[in-house]
Amino acid sequence: MEIKGTNMTDISSKLYSDISLDELVTYSIFVLLEEKTEATFENIVAKCFEFFPEKFSLIGYPQWPDSTRVNKSWLRCRTDFKYIKGSVKNGFTLTSKGLE
Repeated sequence: MEIKGTNMTDISSKLYSDISLDELVTYSIFVLLEEKTEATFENIVAKCFEFFPEKFSLIGYPQWPDSTRVNKSWLRCRTDFKYIKGSVKNGFTLTSKGLE
């Protein structure tokens, strides 16, 4: 997903509607690290909601982020896909596979 240099909030949700939550979480971690911002769980939740609000909002409350979606996704990204490493306690980083 190559969208570098683009303000994600200006992009239609159609662009990311077919992209998995796991890939969107991985991309959000990438952006945080590129911005030199710590990839904490809270920062990942905020970035996912900022960039992809239609995928990461609470059902029935679109103005609020759904941290459960991010939580389940980072677990899959770490254990199933090996895109990321880390923990809620220590923060996250991308693996070489996640950078691909």
